[in-house]
Amino acid sequence: MGVRQRIIPWLEVGRTKNEPDRQNEPFSQSFGWWTRSGSKQSVPKRTPANLRTLSESSVSRRAINLIKDGITKLNWSVAAVDENDNEKYRDICKIIEWSLHKLNPGDSFRSWLEQIIEDMLVASAGSSEILKAGDPLRPFRMYPVDTFSIELYPQWDGKPVSLSSSAKANGCIR
Repeated sequence: MGVRQRIIPWLEVGRTKNEPDRQNEPFSQSFGWWTRSGSKQSVPKRTPANLRTLSESSVSRRAINLIKDGITKLNWSVAAVDENDNEKYRDICKIIEWSLHKLNPGDSFRSWLEQIIEDMLVASAGSSEILKAGDPLRPFRMYPVDTFSIELYPQWDGKPVSLSSSAKANGCIR
């Protein structure tokens, strides 16, 4: 080790670094000042499995259930946006409300809404499959879809006939 290599670190002791300080921690939680520069392990990534696992912890589960129950217990009805048009759209509002009471053979409105809200709180998006039905009194069916199974096509051309997304079922795109 030469003289220069011994003197330069001694001169740099009082200087501020040109490199800015980090704005975040290298770990998801800080363990104190002595471990901040610790190992160079990366932070766990936000994968669907990690987000689902995190949502099952007691604190996050309590928050999710509190929000979900508060929303699903609300009284709701379908009405025209403009109050002057209530009479004009009364029949179609009743058909929509009836269709929402029984969305599909396996789900009620509440169970469907709970699944959508759960995905919105965990994945920041709720997904539902909407299908046309032949019954004029129940013109549509809605099925909740796992948001993490949806894949968007970035090359979508904007045309309604071309596919913009697909859903994975058992690892296969359908």
